[in-house]
Amino acid sequence: MTTKKEIFKELEYEIQYMASTTQNQYRSKVSDYLDWVAKHADSLDMWKDKEVLNRYVDYLKHKRHLSQPTINFILRGAIGTLFRMQQPPLRVPVKLPKMTRSQMLDIENRKHFSEAEINQLIATARHSGNLQWQNLMALSSIYMLRAGEITNLQKEDVHPLKKTFLVHTEKGGLLREHYVPPVIAPYIFKYSYPPLEGKKIHFIFREIADAAGVSREGGRNIHAVRHGVFTTLKNLRDASDQLIYSADDVFKFGRWAGGTITETYNHPEMLKNDERIFKHHPFLQYWK
Repeated sequence: MTTKKEIFKELEYEIQYMASTTQNQYRSKVSDYLDWVAKHADSLDMWKDKEVLNRYVDYLKHKRHLSQPTINFILRGAIGTLFRMQQPPLRVPVKLPKMTRSQMLDIENRKHFSEAEINQLIATARHSGNLQWQNLMALSSIYMLRAGEITNLQKEDVHPLKKTFLVHTEKGGLLREHYVPPVIAPYIFKYSYPPLEGKKIHFIFREIADAAGVSREGGRNIHAVRHGVFTTLKNLRDASDQLIYSADDVFKFGRWAGGTITETYNHPEMLKNDERIFKHHPFLQYWK
């Protein structure tokens, strides 16, 4: 019978040229799937079975409350690698709905925290005196960072003299630079960035949400902050009821892929766009 160790030995060979953040994601997703198979199937060899994989998709959708774009990403990416590394390569035996970028954003943005809920999360972190809570909420409520991007931040990535910090992107494996306004500078530059193992960041966020009395119903996690900030920025209006920013402005601010990933992350006007966004960023005021 095949063992998890044997499967991972082949997996490591397949993912060796991927960015480190992508490798970690694939290891985590594959490990989760194999552990689930070990508990819910007759043997680990059944990971390739269509019925087993369909049951796992149902588990992700109905028990973990993951969105269809996230499920597509897991199956086409990490779990898909298990099938592609077979000889001869196999296709993932599950039909996944194709989704346009606009459909993906629409689905993801439905599962978000409201502006009031994010303000409550910020207030709880800010008044807690807990530096880890403050840093996590500053990064997520201002910059819309993914959980893995926050986890991978290190002390050498922050540059107080330049008033910027670098993010190792989860998608594309590139570096992106962000401007840090004075109001949140203490929460970014004075933090020590100790290593965070595995999914610890999700447990930390749960602590913040529970302390704030903010419901995580429907599978809302730290990524729901990311999408809440996006939605709030995109819908921000001035005194004349005109939209202040276009969706493209917000995409650029979050370094979300607009054309190609490289085009978006390395756009020469990114830091200037940051400063423009910060003039009206709705969550900055709650860090004063």
